[in-house]
Amino acid sequence: MIVSDSEKAIISTLVYYDLLDYPLTGLEVFKYLSKDFLKSRPSFLKIQTLLENGSWLKNIIEQKNGFYFLKDREKLVSQRIERMKIADKKWKKIKKISKRLGFVPYLRMIGVTGSLTLNNTRPESDLDLLLITKPGRIWTSRFLATGLISLMGKKRRTGLTKDKICLNCYLTEQGLEIKPEIKPHNLHAAYEYFRLLPLLEIKLGLFKDFQKANTWLKNNFFFLQGQKNNLRTIKADWRLTELRVLLEKLLNNKIGDFLEKKLGQWQKNKIAKKLILRPDDQVVFTDYFLMFHPHSKAPRLMKAYNSKIKTLFTQ
Repeated sequence: MIVSDSEKAIISTLVYYDLLDYPLTGLEVFKYLSKDFLKSRPSFLKIQTLLENGSWLKNIIEQKNGFYFLKDREKLVSQRIERMKIADKKWKKIKKISKRLGFVPYLRMIGVTGSLTLNNTRPESDLDLLLITKPGRIWTSRFLATGLISLMGKKRRTGLTKDKICLNCYLTEQGLEIKPEIKPHNLHAAYEYFRLLPLLEIKLGLFKDFQKANTWLKNNFFFLQGQKNNLRTIKADWRLTELRVLLEKLLNNKIGDFLEKKLGQWQKNKIAKKLILRPDDQVVFTDYFLMFHPHSKAPRLMKAYNSKIKTLFTQ
């Protein structure tokens, strides 16, 4: 049977999200389509028609209550609804914590990554944040952000993850690109940053700058996340904003430069002492980019994805 490129794109999307235990609506399938199998963007009507009547797809996928999934995975529908309820509670918590982080000097944006961007969280899920800071102050911001999270008792630790904050990525305004030598530009990474949600944008326009800097995302997808459609955005507390501005004024000098240097040395030494690199680790720490993904699931997920796609396309 001849399989169209659109059908390949549909099934590749459903396979990837099946690995996340996440069924998709027809509109979500359309929105999440990768360019891997498509030369131009198909219409939503075409995708919806194929989902309902595709002769090849009907042997591989099923539908329930408007959700599409691989055969024998019907349980994902009720699971998605339950996880949405869990995620709603976690959103309330992460908003409250992120608002407090608004006092951190040189912090310019807080973004949400991970399963929460899909409302696909388990009860034990942690809360992943990406922080963007002013150049030359990344270590100062990290020290204070980590300190505040620890004081609130919200820092993620081994064996203690439920509703804890994982500050796993730091960028600077002048280093917004996620380069392939830092994180492989595979499908999983593309989806991860495609779904990034700007929660607190202290410097307006920074989220758009992030998307422009990461052109590889646009090369992977027909659509990018629109900030105006993000109903999760919060505004900075004016009192904490005044405190942050005051602290920045106090540190915009040689004393601030000295503290940044010393805090950087101390944190890098501390990270290096604890670091035991494994093949699946994605850990990078420089003066302009920090990433902490120990024991990353990306290699295992991509291996499973490629294996499943190969099996389906050779049937």
